[in-house]
Amino acid sequence: FTNSPMVKKALPSFEQFKRSWQGILGVAALSIVSIWASDASLMYIGITLNQLMKACTPLPTMALSYFIERKRFAWPMVLAVVLIVCGAGLAVPASDSESAAFGIIMALTSTLATAAALSLKARLMANSAANGLTPLVLLFYSSGASVPVLLLWFLCIDERSEVGAYAGTHARDRKSVV
Repeated sequence: FTNSPMVKKALPSFEQFKRSWQGILGVAALSIVSIWASDASLMYIGITLNQLMKACTPLPTMALSYFIERKRFAWPMVLAVVLIVCGAGLAVPASDSESAAFGIIMALTSTLATAAALSLKARLMANSAANGLTPLVLLFYSSGASVPVLLLWFLCIDERSEVGAYAGTHARDRKSVV
């Protein structure tokens, strides 16, 4: 079973990585920026505003797909995405209208990095039948590059002790409820 050509193409290989390493590292870097910027934004803006900004991801994804993938979209689709973005903008609570500019910039950076990563992944997987870069294989490679960087970042930040304290407190709270 594992000797079949179909299974060999679905498994990660060094040759596969060599052929697409630039795109794979690009996806990993964009994933790192997306996670880092999103987390950084939450120090300055509320989760509601952060999530509303993330709801706007389809618009830059569509724009970047046009340039990266050479994809064209029907006008009804573009109009639907513009309406979603306008709706998300209208949903911003008045209390969040005076949020810190740095938090908004970080949330926008995260949104753009997510959009770029989606378009780059689609471009890399466009010929998955020939190059074997299926979603799972691409996730394997990009995680192998991004997880160590994010783990190192987590170990270097001051919040590490706060995460443990939060988890310990909430784990005890859940035990007392059960």
